[in-house]
Amino acid sequence: MNFSKIVLVCIQSIIIFVPIIYFILPDNGHIISKVLFGILGILLFVMLFLKVYLKKIWMQNAYLKIPLFLYLFTILISVKNSGNVKLVFESALFFLILMLIYYVVLLFSEKERSSLINAFIVSAAVITCFAFSQYLSINFFKWLPNFIIDFNINNYSGFFLLMFPIIFIMMIQTRGILKHVFLMLFCFVICINLIVTKICSVWVIFLVSMLLLVYGQVIYLKRKFSTIKRISRGSYWISLMVFAILLFSIDKYGTLKKYICRDDVLVNNSVTYFMAAWQTVKEFPVFGIGAGSTPKYNSGIFIKHFIETGLLGLAIYVLIFIRYFYICISGFLKNIDFKESDFNMLFGIFIGITSFFLHTLTIYSFFAFPVYIILFVFLGLSESYLKNSAIV
Repeated sequence: MNFSKIVLVCIQSIIIFVPIIYFILPDNGHIISKVLFGILGILLFVMLFLKVYLKKIWMQNAYLKIPLFLYLFTILISVKNSGNVKLVFESALFFLILMLIYYVVLLFSEKERSSLINAFIVSAAVITCFAFSQYLSINFFKWLPNFIIDFNINNYSGFFLLMFPIIFIMMIQTRGILKHVFLMLFCFVICINLIVTKICSVWVIFLVSMLLLVYGQVIYLKRKFSTIKRISRGSYWISLMVFAILLFSIDKYGTLKKYICRDDVLVNNSVTYFMAAWQTVKEFPVFGIGAGSTPKYNSGIFIKHFIETGLLGLAIYVLIFIRYFYICISGFLKNIDFKESDFNMLFGIFIGITSFFLHTLTIYSFFAFPVYIILFVFLGLSESYLKNSAIV
């Protein structure tokens, strides 16, 4: 039995179908995507168990295992304050499957990583086009009876911030003309989708991710390639920034002024929501009111984790990202001879995760479990690149 092939297909199926079903179909799609995720997650667990049991391939060390297991512990211990034990254990099972995905992906070879990136392209392309079509009020499902989509572009912002750096890296690495043009248009459409959210924090995080990607490209190309190549790469960034500025100026910068000139938008609202969260959780500040107790909470992922798992869970949640950032930055400094494609992909994933983390700190971030699936796949891919990268 080819365990590796089955595992790869399972991960690809999760990446492609779960986000598409979740983001495109209405509320019933959320249930379908969760069921599909659970089935494929259980299949992954069985495959990993058989691989260990039959082939005697023991589990390797994972950089993030300690903070991840600690967060799983905080989810389980939050049951003591929960009014719904079922939701806590559902959250624990979901997080356990995410950990399994992370571990499986970090073992992938270069060929398997490439197949996984292609799966991301398919999923992101469908969701991006659908989000843009909804913004244009194009309904592909009007022929279905009673089919109503409560569309909110802000629900997609975390997904776009996480995915954009990878799409852009794919664009600058692609040599085929047609695929290159497709990916360039892909980047532009994501840029439009992020701009029409009209949320200052999303714009700022997107700008930060763009600047970081520019910085990474310049640093790497300065050491490896000629000035001409750096200038040609930079032209893409110039065109993308000019395009963004043109969109900003459509309403004579009215939207930009509205969101940037009001000093209370980010600060006062964030404080207000945090104080409201504190009133909810103040009786159980350490362990929270129970994981999964706020499934439709829409005032920031960071605050959602605080309410559900308390100060302990929030601290460990932040620790996961701090540990990841430390590992990646150390890897960049140590492995100065990364092959260009590996460096670009790892750096793109790093910027995507950084953007997502910054986005979760805002009150405009929405919890969407497919985004967390992609996040954990990215965590595993990062570790795979660091452990199995090609050297030039």
